[in-house]
Amino acid sequence: MIWECVEIFKRELEKNSDKFVLDNYIPKDGTYFIIKIEKDNWEMMEPIDITYDKKQERVEGEMNVYYEKVCFLDYYSKLIDMDKALDRAKKIHSNNYLSFFVKKENLFNGALTVDIIKKYYDVFRNLNTKYGRSPESKKLYEETEKLCGQTDIDLINSIEEWINTHIFKILKPSKEKDYLKLFFVFPDWNKTKQLFIQEGTRYFIPNIYNNNKYNTDGHDGKILGLPNNNLQMNGKKPYLGNMSRKNKAPFLLDREQVLLQSKFYDYLEGFAAKGKYDVYFDIEKNKIRAYKSKEYPGSGFYGYYIRIKKGKEVEIQNVDVVVYYNPNLRPAFLYKQILEVKESQNYGSITKRKDLENLINEVFFNKGLMANYFTEPKDIPKNDPIVFREIVEIRERLFAWFYKNTDMDISTVLIASAWELIKNSFKKGNWTKTKHQLNLKWSLEDYFNSNQKKEILMNEIEKNMFRYMKEQDWDFKNDEEYYFGVGQMASFLIGKSRSAKKPMSFINIYLSAGNDQVIKEQLRTLFQKYSYDISYTDWRVKSLFSHLMLYRPNGKVNKEMIIAGATASNVIYKKEEED
Repeated sequence: MIWECVEIFKRELEKNSDKFVLDNYIPKDGTYFIIKIEKDNWEMMEPIDITYDKKQERVEGEMNVYYEKVCFLDYYSKLIDMDKALDRAKKIHSNNYLSFFVKKENLFNGALTVDIIKKYYDVFRNLNTKYGRSPESKKLYEETEKLCGQTDIDLINSIEEWINTHIFKILKPSKEKDYLKLFFVFPDWNKTKQLFIQEGTRYFIPNIYNNNKYNTDGHDGKILGLPNNNLQMNGKKPYLGNMSRKNKAPFLLDREQVLLQSKFYDYLEGFAAKGKYDVYFDIEKNKIRAYKSKEYPGSGFYGYYIRIKKGKEVEIQNVDVVVYYNPNLRPAFLYKQILEVKESQNYGSITKRKDLENLINEVFFNKGLMANYFTEPKDIPKNDPIVFREIVEIRERLFAWFYKNTDMDISTVLIASAWELIKNSFKKGNWTKTKHQLNLKWSLEDYFNSNQKKEILMNEIEKNMFRYMKEQDWDFKNDEEYYFGVGQMASFLIGKSRSAKKPMSFINIYLSAGNDQVIKEQLRTLFQKYSYDISYTDWRVKSLFSHLMLYRPNGKVNKEMIIAGATASNVIYKKEEED
């Protein structure tokens, strides 16, 4: 599926050339110098300080007239990764003799030495030695040299001499960990561009494959190898190999394919640097769009989705097909206040996926879901073990529902998870939160199942319970009313406790009860314990308690109705005029 995305990228690349990648490219933070190569005097231009401001979401330095040129020079001078550095000491991070990248701190802490600089330029003076250590690497470089020609030894020597003379004097002593980057250019920009492309290619082609030992000849004479992006084949990961054939590489690509894939990952890295990790490839419009967290593609999107992550290199974490995406909810979702809650909440109609996502994130997951869709479990805060567990179990499906319009029976898993979170809040004594969560759970049930109207059911139960408190001859109509009454009575009796901290363990007993007999026994025990504080004239208490003792439910213990009864307004306390 990734190659389908690469094909869309390829079409855009063919229309816009490398500018398509460079427009999305962000150089690393640092100070950049351009040195013009003249016959008699090499001129160092004014420095350009480049940093990416994550808060302002912009590049400091991009307004400089030389910024685009710096992006071009930097792109063709960067390393594929540190394991493929030309400097064996890994202090110089550029890939050709026309550029020189070093961490600022290494200029002043003794890490960069004249000997390291000499060995760096020795590599370019004799690249056959560098790439002649194995038959596969040697063959690949011989092809590269045919394409790029031989290096300019005199120019290499001149640049090395300039570096040795100036490199330790350019900046004031600093412990900064960003870069100092130098580029040696000609007055003729076209000549400079061609030379940087040539010398960048001289580095890229021999190093573009993961490991040249897997290289082999294709049927058409082209060299095939294992690409380097998003895959590592080494002694620590033998399981990635294909053990059923002589060449154990899982797949092989020719040079053109690998270079295309490398540019594709460079393009994605630009998005990752900006915090745009959700990338959508539109099949119909042949467009690529990337979004930050909490951002959504437009209506009618059809294509591929890629989730990326910025690490040492850009990583692809998730790939999927999006058949038809709509950021609007059809039909609209109605968050109903079925149980009355005094504390405010965003009850009402919701028409956007992002608003429903925010609501679920806040009410159920204490705002911990959206920040941890792709966080490693070990790095997710574990302040509440139940919330942590539910985030890990359901986040993948919720993300697919919100960002890829994929249902995957989301109603079943979401309702099940909501119930676990409701029990968790209830057992902790957070009844206000419990009511908000119950309201959201019931609203979701009504949304997913249009035939089920929890609002009507609960209104009828509460209305009947209020009416029962005024009558002498009555009985529960169903198990829902009965278990709602259990919650009401248990809540009332616990309220009689004179302890500053109410004993919530009494309520928890009802949630763990396996049958109605246990519930009745617990109610009797609680009633006897606080009977001293119940007046003989409290006919509502006596009426509700006696009917609870007489009723015989048919089904399983309805724990949800117990919680609803315990947290709802208590009919025993309700004033006559309110009735």
